[in-house]
Amino acid sequence: MEAFCEKHAPGLFQQVYSSILNESKETPTAKRKELQRVRTVAIMHSMSFYRNQKICPMQKANGLNLKMCGASYNSLMSGMVLGYSCHPKTLQNYERALAEANKKEVKKRIVEATAKKQFLLLIEDDIHFIHTSHHPTTSQTSTAWHMCTGLLDVQEKMPAVSTPSDLTKLHRRVLVTMKNGAVKQCRGGADIQSVLEYFDSTLREFFVSSYLGTLSAEHRRVDMSNVKQSCENLRVYSDEARHDLELLSTTWLLDEFQQSLKSVADYRAALSHLLNEAPELKDYLRQFLVVLSGDFPTWKYNKKIIAEVC
Repeated sequence: MEAFCEKHAPGLFQQVYSSILNESKETPTAKRKELQRVRTVAIMHSMSFYRNQKICPMQKANGLNLKMCGASYNSLMSGMVLGYSCHPKTLQNYERALAEANKKEVKKRIVEATAKKQFLLLIEDDIHFIHTSHHPTTSQTSTAWHMCTGLLDVQEKMPAVSTPSDLTKLHRRVLVTMKNGAVKQCRGGADIQSVLEYFDSTLREFFVSSYLGTLSAEHRRVDMSNVKQSCENLRVYSDEARHDLELLSTTWLLDEFQQSLKSVADYRAALSHLLNEAPELKDYLRQFLVVLSGDFPTWKYNKKIIAEVC
């Protein structure tokens, strides 16, 4: 290894060896010198390992991150020489393998959630990539990509909400006059009577006692010398499900694809795409409800989709 280093990186072996030998304080013994030389050889092998793109996962991870941040082909090719990246073809295969592994794992988790009756949360949002040229040569000064991201959160400790036997009772029936004069029956807001019946039949145990009655005496007592802490104690969320909600370890990427989310048609196309990517989610929806979370446009347009499906 010492001869190899002198040939390809002259002076490197001796520099590393001198830095760990530390002869300034005391004269090391021959045994100590030999031990430090062995350690230097181990360091050289470690450095060679991280330069080897066939066995080093760090190069793949770092190169993939550079690619996602917009590194050019030439920049990634330079990484092979400097040791911070792999060949672009290797990164392309690695990216494809990660996508396939994630897709299989998501399908597996949905099947398990269906069998174990676990709660699912669907998160849908859009992201925009806009690149503006410093010196535009045409009337089009910017190029924008509208992307949609679909995430699925699997809560193992929260029970799933079963689909009601009669879906027609969930929403009020509303007659809407269209622009052409035709009258169409649509779904309105949640039917209050159905909600009360559901609470009475399914959530009866939650209304046996008040929230303060479930707290310990320590949390119910207000200490005027430390009012802030006492008020914080009134909000006791120490159950395991609450802690799981604060982590991303249960969140899986369904897909990230090019799709604008600016209208009902866009959201309908996005939902159709996500269901096609994970058809197991359709089987889950036949038995349980899925909560769809997002920003205001997500709530608005998906509510319109529900209103139109009558």
